[in-house]
Amino acid sequence: MEEKNNYKKFLVLVIFVLFSCLAISPIVLGNIIPDISISKSVIMISEGPPNNGSLSGNVKDINMNPIEGARVRVSFHDTYEQNYSDENGYYHVTNIPICYCMKNASCYKPCYSSEWVMLAIVENSTHDFILNFSNHPPGEPIIKGPNKIHQVRQKYDSLAPTSYPPGTYDFTFKAIDPDGDDIRFHIDWGDGTIETTEFINSGEDLTISHTIEEIGDITIRAIAEDVYGLFGPDATIDIPILKSKTCSCPDFHYDFNWDDFCNSVSDLAQILQEKINENGGLFKLLSPVFALLISIWMIFCWLR
Repeated sequence: MEEKNNYKKFLVLVIFVLFSCLAISPIVLGNIIPDISISKSVIMISEGPPNNGSLSGNVKDINMNPIEGARVRVSFHDTYEQNYSDENGYYHVTNIPICYCMKNASCYKPCYSSEWVMLAIVENSTHDFILNFSNHPPGEPIIKGPNKIHQVRQKYDSLAPTSYPPGTYDFTFKAIDPDGDDIRFHIDWGDGTIETTEFINSGEDLTISHTIEEIGDITIRAIAEDVYGLFGPDATIDIPILKSKTCSCPDFHYDFNWDDFCNSVSDLAQILQEKINENGGLFKLLSPVFALLISIWMIFCWLR
């Protein structure tokens, strides 16, 4: 009986403890929740630094002349802000976050050496950039031409003239810019014609056709210019132009041509050889005389 009473007392004690805990828990939770809400509000306020930092200054060359159009970029947190210098060389980069990290500030303009510096940006930070001019002129042009060489010069090199008749010929121009800049050519054709080409890639071949009507030695001159207006050395090529002679013999008129002349002599020699093989004798004896007379006649026509 006594054990049963002890059990009831213990059960009452447990129920009392449970009710006591339930009564105390709202007070405890009420004291904790405000702290959580405050900490959240603090976190929301401090999500990022204020973007009221700025960087300004001037961009000049080594002679302290202002450089216009230079790009100043401030890099931070995998992004950047940038601005370009005006005619006085002044730049102003804004919306830079103020924080403890260092910012990479760089300055760039084509034909100038780039500069960069690590800065701690605050409100109204300043820094001046000094750039050194570093562009290089294109190399001397390579001129090839004319590409349409007289066939007689290939077939009968010992008899061919070293000049060309008036006509249209192809010329190839090429130049290399050490900075890899695009280039164009200014060409003086030597006959009073001056031509400026479109820009092409550095090292690229440019073929141009030109008609030459002048008689005499023609000197073609070319110079390369890069996209920034820098000129390199010029180059020349001499093209001798001679007028084709005309034979005016009785009942025989034609424009003399070295191809026709060489072919005619070759055909005549072949005919004489056939006649010698067929007849021999007197014809064999006289054939050198016939060849000599025909050659003298052809030379006479050429010199007239």
